[in-house]
Amino acid sequence: MAFKIYGKILEKETGKGIPNLIVKAVDKDLLYDDILGEVTTDENGNFEIKYNKEDFIGLLLDKEPDIYLNIRNANGDVIYTTETKVVYDALEEEEFIIRISKSLIKGKKED
Repeated sequence: MAFKIYGKILEKETGKGIPNLIVKAVDKDLLYDDILGEVTTDENGNFEIKYNKEDFIGLLLDKEPDIYLNIRNANGDVIYTTETKVVYDALEEEEFIIRISKSLIKGKKED
């Protein structure tokens, strides 16, 4: 079964999509987290990550992934994370709409 994480990253102040940000989807686990995939946002800030059950099942035989995202700028700096807002027992498709302050796109992290 294929799973999908998709969404859009917007500039908080204007609502415009932010291109060229790196979105990493992670399955949160007790021992170590599994990377589900990584993509770059398109010119409108959209992203889509597809993954399979094998990407998150691990040693504990998770039935559903517990997803969070890390967002990085072009320099590779993490500027936003949803790790404090994990989506537990994620569905086959999960949508994320993320708003990031313009000042953070080249700067430091926001939770």
